[in-house]
Amino acid sequence: MDNKIKCNKCGSMVSDDYKIDNSTYICPYCGNKIPINTGVDNGNNQNDEQKSKADYIREKSKAENKKTIIIVIAALICIGILGNMYNCAKGCIMGGQEKYKVGSSRDYINKNYKEVVAKFESMGFTNIELVDLDDAGVLTGEVDTVKSVSIGGDDSFTDFDYFSKDEKVTIIYH
Repeated sequence: MDNKIKCNKCGSMVSDDYKIDNSTYICPYCGNKIPINTGVDNGNNQNDEQKSKADYIREKSKAENKKTIIIVIAALICIGILGNMYNCAKGCIMGGQEKYKVGSSRDYINKNYKEVVAKFESMGFTNIELVDLDDAGVLTGEVDTVKSVSIGGDDSFTDFDYFSKDEKVTIIYH
């Protein structure tokens, strides 16, 4: 019959296979030496058990504190990254100059040119040039609608492009 004894440090059940002599087992999980109760109680077993429980609780608390610190640091890093992404959506410093996202050039096609001008002005762009094709309604049926928008000569900009507010915005409309 295999006798088992409970480790007074980690609480694992230890079998006779780990009995190192007639008075001691060794725990294979934590390495603790476990005295075998010989029936003589000198009062030390209870103190040892209380110390072991206190050590276990203290170690568990340290591990939980480390996890909490790691989670807090990860959260702060994520907040910083997201905050930076949000700020870059509004404006970023690139090449020593503040630049802004305006969306895609396709976002402005077939919109009323006055609304597009108002949008660029509200974003702070001041160098806006209007080019009227003078063909409104003749063949296309389009009146005051944007044919294309270019910023600094780029008429195929995307949501990922940034522009300075002083760059020339050219709005060509019918």
